[in-house]
Amino acid sequence: MPALSANDLTTRFDVATQIDVTRVQACVDTANRWARRKIGIEAFNQIFAGDTSTVTDSEYLDENTTTTDEDALRLGEVTDAVMFFAMAEVVANCNLRIRPSGQVKEEQDAGSPAMTASTQIINKYLSPAEVKEWITELRGNADALISPYVIEQEPVNPWGVSKLVRA
Repeated sequence: MPALSANDLTTRFDVATQIDVTRVQACVDTANRWARRKIGIEAFNQIFAGDTSTVTDSEYLDENTTTTDEDALRLGEVTDAVMFFAMAEVVANCNLRIRPSGQVKEEQDAGSPAMTASTQIINKYLSPAEVKEWITELRGNADALISPYVIEQEPVNPWGVSKLVRA
């Protein structure tokens, strides 16, 4: 079961619903894989074995649960880390407007009336440098939150060879 869904992310960060959910879910899936690699599959599955809805201080413990304060803290921090990493992916993958003539810096909003300049709505987009800065900040937050749970792992070699060489 994935730790987070596109709906979790769009709700948390108030992402525009006009963005196709499959684009957002792809970013969330990337963030879930990132967290699995960082903390290990077993720990990831253990953390998200139960309900993955947002946990707050007042709701994570009741008479029917065996969740400890430490488990709730771990769930909250890893969930937040995954969300920050997913949002960085959304910014990187869904923030650009590219047309045949290149990247769009600003354009008239599709719902804006075109008749008078005073009623036109102009959408302005972040520059590549601004996007990079935002992504760096989001990923920094994700790394800071997940760092207490990172495990030392041997590098994965999915191809089963000792060295990849060009033929």
